[in-house]
Amino acid sequence: MKSLLIVAPYSTLPTDKFVNRFSYLARYFADNDYRTTFVTSTFSHFEKSFRDACSTERHPNLEVVLVDEPGYPKNVGLQRLHSIRQFRKNFRRHFPSLEDYDIVYSAYPTIGHNIDILQRIDRTRTALIVDIQDIWPESFSSVVPAIAKVPPRLLPFARAADRVYSGADGLIAVSRTYLARGREANEHCSSLVAYLGSEFEMVETRPMRLDAIQLFYIGTLSYSYDIATVVVAVNRLVTAGWKIELNIFGTGPDLGRLKGLEHRGTCFHGTVPYRELEARLREQHVAVNPIRSGAGQTITNKLCDYLALGCPLLNSQKGWEVDDVLANVHHHNYLAGNVESAMAAIVSLAEDPRLYDEWICNSAFSRDRIVEDIARFVDELRPSRVSA
Repeated sequence: MKSLLIVAPYSTLPTDKFVNRFSYLARYFADNDYRTTFVTSTFSHFEKSFRDACSTERHPNLEVVLVDEPGYPKNVGLQRLHSIRQFRKNFRRHFPSLEDYDIVYSAYPTIGHNIDILQRIDRTRTALIVDIQDIWPESFSSVVPAIAKVPPRLLPFARAADRVYSGADGLIAVSRTYLARGREANEHCSSLVAYLGSEFEMVETRPMRLDAIQLFYIGTLSYSYDIATVVVAVNRLVTAGWKIELNIFGTGPDLGRLKGLEHRGTCFHGTVPYRELEARLREQHVAVNPIRSGAGQTITNKLCDYLALGCPLLNSQKGWEVDDVLANVHHHNYLAGNVESAMAAIVSLAEDPRLYDEWICNSAFSRDRIVEDIARFVDELRPSRVSA
């Protein structure tokens, strides 16, 4: 039986109601004859609260290790940097040696714990896979826009990032854009694009004809998403007599601000379980993918959900990879931050006869299929270096 160490500081737990890529992989490998150790933080990045170690469910092939860190109230700030440092320090203390593992599967970011793995891994017997979820330091441009004008290799921490990428035996990334960045530093390693994937069942559906056109948004309400523009646009259209509704399934730090806007036609449903959402989707017509200008995301969780479902899209996200995956998807673009542009795109969608066409699901964005691709990649990978 092979031994696998998964390190993912920002992950959910394998026993959580909603699991992300790493906790899903931990369960998958444990169920498929891998002796799996799953490492994440005592602090939940998503909930901004601390976990109860006693709540982790036992599995014969799965050990869950929670590494202490002090936590932080906001995603951007000095407290988060301090917390990251403490996680790295405590991870190193908890795992003084990694020689017992055949494969180490590590999330990126952060940079720090990946550097520690590189320093202590036995490259003659253990393969290292780095799964790129975001690209640091480039992603800081969403907070400090001036960074976007600086060549990535000249940014602070870029050399450390290159060290992580170049040290991997295999690179996996959630988009082709992110994989290309990793391969700049490690051109010849094994690599795989593995989108985040959707939890939705691949069920084709024909939207109902209802009195009002139904727009829907699934996910976090935060600064990266241009939801306010769509809320204002819907309010103006409804005030002008259009029968349009916007259903928001999710919550987040921007919820209060959004509710404070004039929001006729918008309903805030909060967090809704996936299975309930699947039932509600038969009442929806158009998914909203509202990414702010300058935000660093490529293929997000919500976009994977929308692409898996095959539904029409109201979209503000730009980028060559997004353009490529949307090429064969019924969608209308609007300019992020521009209410008039959003109104025009919504009207175009509402008047489009294809609005009631059957949704054609795209299995390429099914989580089960993506996990199977990752599993094959892991099974076939061997240590490729004699020294770090």
